[in-house]
Amino acid sequence: MKNDNWISVDYLSQDDFYMYIQELPEDERATELAQFSKRVGKKLLKEEMKNNICFYNFIKNYSPRDFKIINNKSYVSQRVICKHVKYWNEIHLDNKIKNLRIFFY
Repeated sequence: MKNDNWISVDYLSQDDFYMYIQELPEDERATELAQFSKRVGKKLLKEEMKNNICFYNFIKNYSPRDFKIINNKSYVSQRVICKHVKYWNEIHLDNKIKNLRIFFY
């Protein structure tokens, strides 16, 4: 869907976005909806991170499957390392993650 005269607009009103989506061909509509859902998911994840001070507690509440206590210490799964840590460090500039206790499935 690379088009030289196509401009991405991230923030449309709900009605404008609906009208825009309805005008697209079916394959482009599916692509645009997938991109939109990713942006909304990322925004919700970051908003939830802002409400937490401890990364381990955040993972415990946000994704219990990725949290374990081993020998009375909190651990997170290897699945959270990439994007979750990156987003956490973007949001919590004074509380960046330097070391992390992880477990593997």
